[in-house]
Amino acid sequence: MPPVLHDPENLANVFAAIVGAANLRPPSGAEARCANLIIAPSDANAIAEIVRKCEADRITLAPIGAGRTLAEIRRAPAAVGISLARMKRIIAYEPDDMTIVAEAGATLAELNATMAARGQWLPLDPPHPELTALGAMVAAARFGPSRLSEGTARDLLIGVRLAGHDGRLVHGGGRVVKNVAGYDLMKVMTGSFGTLGIITETTFRVRPLLARRLIATMRFGDAASSFRAARTLHDAVPLAHLEVASPSVAAALGLGAEFTLIAGFGGSPVEADHLQSRILEILGANCAIADGAEADALYQRLRDFDFSASSAELLAATPPAELAALLADAPGGFIAFAGSGVARIFLDVRDAGDLDRMVGALRTRARGRHGHIAHRPSPKITRRPQNLRPAGGARSEPDARRMKAAFDRAAVSIPDLSWRTLTSAMATAPKSTPAANAAPHRRPARGIVDYELLFDCVHCGLCLESCPTYVVTRAEMDSPRGRIYLMKALAEGTLELDADALRHLDLCLECRGCETACPSGVHYGKLIERAREYVNHNVRRPPLERLRNWLIAEIFPYPERLKILLAPLRAIDRLGMRPLLRKLAPAGMRDWLDLIPPRAAQQPILAPATAAADSAPAAVVHHGCVAQTLLETENRNIEGALAAAGYRVVQMERTVCCGALDLHHGNFDRAREFARANVRELGRHGDAAILSAASGCSAVFAAYGDLLAGEPEFADAARAVSARVADLSTLLLGRDFRFPRSFPATVTYHDSCHLAHGLGVREAPRRLLRSIPGVELVEMNESDLCCGSAGSYNLTERAMARELVGRKADNIVATGADYVVLGNPGCELQIAAELRRRGEKIRVMHLADFLALALSGADA
Repeated sequence: MPPVLHDPENLANVFAAIVGAANLRPPSGAEARCANLIIAPSDANAIAEIVRKCEADRITLAPIGAGRTLAEIRRAPAAVGISLARMKRIIAYEPDDMTIVAEAGATLAELNATMAARGQWLPLDPPHPELTALGAMVAAARFGPSRLSEGTARDLLIGVRLAGHDGRLVHGGGRVVKNVAGYDLMKVMTGSFGTLGIITETTFRVRPLLARRLIATMRFGDAASSFRAARTLHDAVPLAHLEVASPSVAAALGLGAEFTLIAGFGGSPVEADHLQSRILEILGANCAIADGAEADALYQRLRDFDFSASSAELLAATPPAELAALLADAPGGFIAFAGSGVARIFLDVRDAGDLDRMVGALRTRARGRHGHIAHRPSPKITRRPQNLRPAGGARSEPDARRMKAAFDRAAVSIPDLSWRTLTSAMATAPKSTPAANAAPHRRPARGIVDYELLFDCVHCGLCLESCPTYVVTRAEMDSPRGRIYLMKALAEGTLELDADALRHLDLCLECRGCETACPSGVHYGKLIERAREYVNHNVRRPPLERLRNWLIAEIFPYPERLKILLAPLRAIDRLGMRPLLRKLAPAGMRDWLDLIPPRAAQQPILAPATAAADSAPAAVVHHGCVAQTLLETENRNIEGALAAAGYRVVQMERTVCCGALDLHHGNFDRAREFARANVRELGRHGDAAILSAASGCSAVFAAYGDLLAGEPEFADAARAVSARVADLSTLLLGRDFRFPRSFPATVTYHDSCHLAHGLGVREAPRRLLRSIPGVELVEMNESDLCCGSAGSYNLTERAMARELVGRKADNIVATGADYVVLGNPGCELQIAAELRRRGEKIRVMHLADFLALALSGADA
């Protein structure tokens, strides 16, 4: 039944009772195309009541944004339109959770102004954010240049409230990023153009602002060269946005009248400098780099670009590789979003017939390249929009299917999509999508990772601030979530393992801080280890890297070899020539030299107590590789502290590397070989608790049950060994360990990664330190953020390791502590080296050595 026509005066009387007469008004400007009467409710309940009234009385209704309208969804004005201009509240902003909730009438500019002070923003940047209401932005699927790196509203919208066609208020998603309830509702509402309901509230996950924004531009004599350079850059460098502009558009942007490549990038100062060097290396000296205010101004011109010289605008969408061919010899100017396969084409034509011929020719070319051309509304050439509704006014089910098919084919790829674009796309959309063409949820994967584990990650982003590399670079692909996206693409064959992908995988420290932060229990450590195994079998490293990695693999797991390697340095130390050696050494070797501790004052060593009774609980200390070579007091003091607490300390006949270095580097064969040897040896000691001075070793012992699960001969014994892994502080606290004297000292504690994130031991070492009379424990900021040691990471990724240990040293110095206590020798070497470089007198000590100092009462 067709809708009933109502007299405007009667309509005003009907809705005045709901919102008040002061909130009713006639339409102005573009609103006249949308409705005959504008209603401005103040809350969702009023909207629901208005919708119910319209449904009951068959009054036609159209939604309107709070700046831009959604008028194009109508072929004729509706009786009433709902404006959300009064619904602009920021309901909740949680900067630590990186989420924000706002009413749908708030503009994007207002939202970002609220978050700017905390260094965050919503990276959906359609033209004129001061005019773009959040609800209209979602409903019209609008976005801008940053879509290349940040995605669209479908990616960032995590919660939505709306009034459905029957007036019911519906809620999907939630106010926390992890919440995935109703997730499909957010996807459906994005690009729905108000046809499925009126959005009243939105919840977004937000992103850190770029600490530094830069834009690279380069001119070319022809379009083909500019597109080739764009594709090369896109495949080699993570960019925020990437465009190619024709001469006329480039001139309008103030870039000169030639084909111009425009590439935006940025991040932390370190990341921005790295990306700038890489881009200049690829594009050469003719590339210009805009920075600071100049880059911000160019970005704004690009975002808000409107080519006023044109009389008609087309939108083109193809696979990115086909875009250059589609635009070759295209009439008029264009700006192409080279990373996503989308282009805006500007035509200077006044005659509707000429426009039809141009559009027809371009559309034919686009179809041959799996693409589409759509005509956007123009104030200079107007066209009657296609009638998508049957005579009765209700959209039929086949039409709805056609609309969805058109949206799937075109809307998700086109920035600033309009309703007429969608209707044009529907003219060529298939009537239905054959089920045989539908992709399965999970495709067969290449042998890179345990593919099913990838789906534990819901990409919520709660891991971001716990990831050391993301904290430094602020680059998504240097976060756990970004690397999981990368692994999935590699596994599915949609991405090849190029130098850029390899760099992001290499940069991971495997600290497992993300596992602690993850509410979904993602086994990230297993994923990155498998990914590195795949890398080992598929990537041939440069000769120097191969030599370096061979030295690490063939020396560090073998204490006797390591002692032979260090013997000359020990002799140089005795002669007092270390400073001269450091001065003469190549820059790449100095960080390595700094890690080796110089000869120091004698460290107190706890003497083992008399033999404990056979009935006493037993413990066995695995002496490790680096600890027994460079920091031999740690193992002896662990055994002494255990004996003092009443444990029966048993000795291993043979110490073999735990396999941590091999496991973390994806060398599973040798890691299993070491694991079998240790399981045989440790299995001889019954129920004895297993300890190591290195938390990384302890975490690997705890993983033996999983590592050897597929080997029937060792599986049960490996699980038994893993179950016996313990921590020194936990064992001492369990025996009510007491300190006989006071030891006045100010101490801060660093959480070694695998102790805190791998074994979950955080509070026990702190409790033990607080139990020492005279000790004042001062917490440091980011105590559980990796120091950059990470096994051999500080030998292979020196720049990032130095960045992280510098951050750690800043936090340590800020505490004013006399001592830094920790549970891993690698952390001790890394942090002590940085503090020595700074001339700081703060002592860095393993927990066992600090206990020996406190028990002996020696003067520090």
